[in-house]
Amino acid sequence: MHQQHPKLSILLSTFNELKFNYLQRSLHLFSQFNSIEVIFVDGGSTDGTLQTLFDFKEQFKSKLSIHVIASKYKLRSERYNEALKIVNERTNAEESAEMILFYHPRSLLTKEGLQHLLDSYNQIMWGGFTHQFDRNHFILKFTSFYSNHVRLRFQKIIYLDHCIFVHKKILAQLTKPIWPEKDIFEDTDFCIKLKKIATPKRFNYISTTSAIRFVKNGIYKQCFMNQVLKIAYLLNMDSKLMNTWYEKKMGLNTKYDKV
Repeated sequence: MHQQHPKLSILLSTFNELKFNYLQRSLHLFSQFNSIEVIFVDGGSTDGTLQTLFDFKEQFKSKLSIHVIASKYKLRSERYNEALKIVNERTNAEESAEMILFYHPRSLLTKEGLQHLLDSYNQIMWGGFTHQFDRNHFILKFTSFYSNHVRLRFQKIIYLDHCIFVHKKILAQLTKPIWPEKDIFEDTDFCIKLKKIATPKRFNYISTTSAIRFVKNGIYKQCFMNQVLKIAYLLNMDSKLMNTWYEKKMGLNTKYDKV
């Protein structure tokens, strides 16, 4: 039988994920649970990602509530809002999950971390997991340290690769669209909305994230790019222009017709 009363809804926005091997490991993680539902919104993958998701749904349909949406939207933020529509349809229904987990497709949580979220879902409002990269480099370690202990603690901003969890009581208080529909820094703007309502909580359990951008672009070049983009964000530059530069030759979250 389907899990009728999931405690947790996991939302993933996917786009050509198979080559990174994170999605496959995350699917294995999800398959070890019962009290969850998983909502995938794919942004036009051409590498077999969508078929992998349908295969996962078919294999575990008797155990999990699984939705797979082939989306028309290019932006990750738009796809998360599309996934939220499924959740919101059941806002007042008994089967509605109490906690929403916005899962980064190139991050991987531990089984213990996901179980901790399930065990404590009714005691927290929102937050994220402790970030680390999958490459051992002092700059990457410092980046994670800053993200975990400075940005989160003092700015109360959590990037999506921490895997952001939010209680549905918080989401109900946010203006729509829930996720700001912009090309980049949508997770920052999302957290700005959330922190006006409650203080985020960081779980000590790890979210391991692919360092693919640093590997492809070079660690120092990518660090420089990140800082320039943060300045551009503070100057309120056009988000599509910023993301076009960020996604150049990568196309990890969004593929533009002309880059």
